Amino acid sequence: MDPEALISGSARATASLREQVARKSRQFPGERVAFVMVFGNAGRLPGGAVDTGTSTAFAKAVARLLPSAAPQFFPRYHKEIIRGYHNTDPRIPSGTAEIELFFLLH
Repeated sequence: MDPEALISGSARATASLREQVARKSRQFPGERVAFVMVFGNAGRLPGGAVDTGTSTAFAKAVARLLPSAAPQFFPRYHKEIIRGYHNTDPRIPSGTAEIELFFLLH
């Protein structure tokens, strides 16, 4: 995924993310998420360090879109419940968002 396109609100990037999330959320029928952490990686700065500012903005853009991609699966967006962070692992490719889900117990 192109992090800059998602951050800027590109309709194509937004639709692509929503489709990917909706497809993956169907793997958990009947479940509801209680808390979400999104770790984004959006490229490197000169010298090889992860661009933490853009990576955090990418993660937050992903986080804000999750409830609209699967409203029955994700809680309503609130920055305290669905949080975006940067990922500084240099092995993670740019344009990757790792989503950690915490489920409600039934």
